[in-house]
Amino acid sequence: MLNLKFNHVLIGLVLVFSAACELLLTPSKHLVDQDTVKVNLERMIPKDFAGWHQDDHAIANIVESSTNPALRLIYNQNLVRTYVNKDGRRIMLNIAYGRNQTNEGRLHFPEVCYRAQGFTVSDTTTDLLSNSFGPISVKKFLGTMGTRIEPVTYWISYGDFGVTDSTQLKLLKLKYVFSGTIPDGILFRVSSINNQTNEYVLHEKFIKDLIASFSDADRNRLIKIK
Repeated sequence: MLNLKFNHVLIGLVLVFSAACELLLTPSKHLVDQDTVKVNLERMIPKDFAGWHQDDHAIANIVESSTNPALRLIYNQNLVRTYVNKDGRRIMLNIAYGRNQTNEGRLHFPEVCYRAQGFTVSDTTTDLLSNSFGPISVKKFLGTMGTRIEPVTYWISYGDFGVTDSTQLKLLKLKYVFSGTIPDGILFRVSSINNQTNEYVLHEKFIKDLIASFSDADRNRLIKIK
């Protein structure tokens, strides 16, 4: 118990130190300037792959993180699509990209956007999604509003690293502040409107199919999980 309390105090001190350093240090180099492959979501994300194809008629069902006018300032690009497979199963995809992940332009965890739009968020878990290109640490939660039940799977890349909670995000931010570098950020969010227990299995299949459809260069640029 004592060690646990000490760890909480230590993390708190680090976060306070991070906030103080941010006021004193102003990063000036953009991490994206080091990448030869530039993010272009419309080009990178295929509309048809592995038995999935875009379904334009269902786009209105997607909870967009850009709905909030204040959050629109965060994203340089925001791709929103619905896909359907041969069995009629639909997956909603939202990929948001922000070039400047400073305090004024930081990607938000999807739970924040869902709650802001009236959803109840429950059953939040962290999981490891394995695939042939390397494991991805993902978060899952259930969004509920009235009769709408929406399982969600997502992950966030902050610079060169994957993050699953706000504490991890703040510690990474401190790392980039000290390096004088401004990181970029990518949010991948997959969801579906269904209460079936196998929805997360469908999410995993969709994500694996999508990642496999990328070129090597685009995959390395978009999936920076370490």
